[in-house]
Amino acid sequence: MTRIEASPLPLRLARPFRIAHGVSTERINLLVRIGPGTGEAGLPPYLGIDVQAASEWIRSVELPDAPVNRPPPVESWLAELPEGPPAAVAAIDLALHDWWAQEIGQPLYVLLGLDPSRSQPSYQTLAIPESPDTLSEADLPHGSRIKLKLGLGHVAADLALVRRIRELTDATLCVDANGA
Repeated sequence: MTRIEASPLPLRLARPFRIAHGVSTERINLLVRIGPGTGEAGLPPYLGIDVQAASEWIRSVELPDAPVNRPPPVESWLAELPEGPPAAVAAIDLALHDWWAQEIGQPLYVLLGLDPSRSQPSYQTLAIPESPDTLSEADLPHGSRIKLKLGLGHVAADLALVRRIRELTDATLCVDANGA
């Protein structure tokens, strides 16, 4: 059987990250290694699965022996995975694809036929601040696209936050209120 390794990946945040579900100063992701391939699972508390449970599921997965002098059969191996936590399944998927790309000697985007010049710009997330009144330009993420987390408890407070951010920047804004 091909060996799968899973280990916690602690991420200490530069500043507290406040969302509608609470505040965190650290996140613990899961780092997965299969052969030379690496994948990662983000496990925020609101998903309801922790690193230990995800690691146990990953350790229960049995992949066939790796082919000799060939990349792994990613598609067929993924099709045979047992049902498991989506983030852990995604980490295995990423590790297998990373292994495939390394064995072929090409970036994964090339193997998938993707054009990086057509990729969409990323938004950088701004966590919910303690108070919109104390928010300054220095608190904003760098870049021209900002995703705002909302969920201060009532619409007027969220609206005040959006207005305050608009005073501080002309960046393109999008709103993430799904947890609020």
